[in-house]
Amino acid sequence: GRYGHTAVWTGSEMLVWGGGNSSSILNDGGRYSPGVNNWTVLPTNGAPAATYLDMMKHNVTQIVNALK
Repeated sequence: GRYGHTAVWTGSEMLVWGGGNSSSILNDGGRYSPGVNNWTVLPTNGAPAATYLDMMKHNVTQIVNALK
C-alpha cells in the first residue's frame, strides 16, 4: 500500500500524490471520484517530483492544474 502521501480534496475529487511503499518513494498518484467510485491514474509529465511525508507547499489550484 501507499503511505506518507499528499492528498488534496478539490470539492469533488480526491487527488493523491507521492508517498512511499515498502521499497521506494513514489512519483505518481491518482484521482478518486467518489460519485462514480472510480480511480484514475494521474499523468506524470509536468507533475510534482516524488515526495514522502510532504506537507502541502502549493495551493490547491496549482496542484490541480499541474495534474490535469
